[in-house]
Amino acid sequence: MPAVLGFFLKLLPFFSPLAEKLFPAASAKAEELRAEKELVEARAFAKGRISPAYLLKFVCVALFAVFGSAFAMHLFFPETFPASPIDELKELFSLGEGLFRQ
Repeated sequence: MPAVLGFFLKLLPFFSPLAEKLFPAASAKAEELRAEKELVEARAFAKGRISPAYLLKFVCVALFAVFGSAFAMHLFFPETFPASPIDELKELFSLGEGLFRQ
């Protein structure tokens, strides 16, 4: 399946069933590869290893929870938490950008 077709499958949900009817072999191959990848990740998880994709999701959820709670604390108790979490998040993004540029 061409990369452009994969992009449209993610962009337009109703396009996926149409593409499966037009390209059944590509769809079957993609499903087989996806199932194989999930099986490998499930076996690794059973052995106590976490895949990078799952680890990234855990980190994103943790960061969301930290900055969400910091924003709520700043909103309800501004005198106790004077630093704006939005400004701190901007500084964190610029720090991350600097790490990728090096």
